[in-house]
Amino acid sequence: MPDSLTSAVAQSWTFPLWPTIFLLVGGAIYVRGWRLAVQTRPLELPSWRAWCFLWGEAVVWVAIASPIDALGQFLLLAHMTQHILLMFVAPPLIVAGRPVVPLLRGLPRRLIRDDLAPWMNTRTFENLRAFIMHPATAWVALNVAFVGWHVPAAYELALRSNGWHDLEHACFFVTSVLFWWHVLRPWPSRSVWPQWTIPFYLISAGVVNTALSALLTFSGKVVYSTYALAPRIFNISALNDQSAAGAEMWVIGSAIFLAAAMSSVLALLEPARNKRRAVALKPSATQFTQKSFDLLRVPVAGTLLRSRFGRLALQVVAFVALAGVVWDGLRGTPLSSMNLSGAVAWNFIRPVCLVGVLLVGNFFCMACPFTVPRELARFLGLARFQWPRWLRGKWPAIALMGIFFWAYEQFALWDSPRATALVLIAYVLTALLVDSFFRGASFCKHVCPIGQFNFVASLVSLLGVNIRSTSTCSSCSTHDCIRGNDVQRGCELQLYLPQKAGNMDCTLCMDCVKACPH
Repeated sequence: MPDSLTSAVAQSWTFPLWPTIFLLVGGAIYVRGWRLAVQTRPLELPSWRAWCFLWGEAVVWVAIASPIDALGQFLLLAHMTQHILLMFVAPPLIVAGRPVVPLLRGLPRRLIRDDLAPWMNTRTFENLRAFIMHPATAWVALNVAFVGWHVPAAYELALRSNGWHDLEHACFFVTSVLFWWHVLRPWPSRSVWPQWTIPFYLISAGVVNTALSALLTFSGKVVYSTYALAPRIFNISALNDQSAAGAEMWVIGSAIFLAAAMSSVLALLEPARNKRRAVALKPSATQFTQKSFDLLRVPVAGTLLRSRFGRLALQVVAFVALAGVVWDGLRGTPLSSMNLSGAVAWNFIRPVCLVGVLLVGNFFCMACPFTVPRELARFLGLARFQWPRWLRGKWPAIALMGIFFWAYEQFALWDSPRATALVLIAYVLTALLVDSFFRGASFCKHVCPIGQFNFVASLVSLLGVNIRSTSTCSSCSTHDCIRGNDVQRGCELQLYLPQKAGNMDCTLCMDCVKACPH
């Protein structure tokens, strides 16, 4: 039986005529156009980009002609592999090949001049191109196609009909090319949205992928009836096949989205690194004379951040959300994908906070719900002790982080809403206990493992608290930013802004901003 199965799989290679012809003709046109264009644009079209385009076409052909396509009738895992190739592998490769100029140059000149050029210069074509190529259109199209074709009725229709199956694959591929176009921005296209929006563009699509993947992974029943009735091969049950397919789409999709988002953030930070390098070399000449983005001067956001109770308002909102997550974790369904403690805590908050900390600094600490109870302890004046000297430093938080990673795997926290809720309760109680007895934001600086991770990650953030005038700081004798004054406390972490390096240990409490306008 295994030999016959292996033989059947090996003989399942097909030769889809029209897709093969389309790919071969497209590849030939691209190569011809690339050879012509590279003579005048060698920097924009190096040889590796041509290889990216050709490899992208090869991946498309493998996805539709290899045994993966035949196995997709019996295994959801195989079908998901096919979708991953058509959505996450082939489109980025093809877009990385910068196909516009090579494909146009590869076509006959007379066809371009007499037939395509007059039509492409019309207002109708320009309006249509602007709509189709808009990032919002691309994002909506990809996610509507992704979710829509995984609705059981549509999915079953694609399995029963070759025509609908081909349309499904075409939707995945075309919308993915549009989606990745705005991530890679191939020359000579122009950006519609600023570059800082790309990480959010990617992470929000990753959230959709995570939600659908989690539904398949943790569902207690077979979603697609075809696989429940199909002959079982490779000794895998229909439910295990579905869980494996969901996990594959979850892990691979999330990894690709996150890697692309991180790459976008690093590319976005490159000018900031150069600027900081120039500041280090000539602080007096460049640091405070060059205009830069100031979030505190943005009308709504700046007013909220500067206001006396701005941070507390954010913390209260986050604490109410935390309470809802904990309540659902303790009293709601034990199914993780349908419980807030599973879906929100592990699938939504983590990627959003990771991208947020890279873009806007340690914003999580500013809106941290765990430290809301300590505001009451501060008001009552209970914190009277200094944090023990032998516990100072980062090693307690690092040790707690190691324990957390161990517990995450040992007790499968991602799959246990009740355990997740208990961890969140323990976090709040620990923050309350520590800061009720010890001064100087001891929990944030020495205990909180999330804070230590965010402190390190926010070192490459675009934003951070900085000073506006060096002359004011050098002539200041009161140091209100640290000591505080009659109306506002100073920085509990004793961070003197002129000497502060990056965002390390900064919780963005804004106490220094409220105590000193500079």
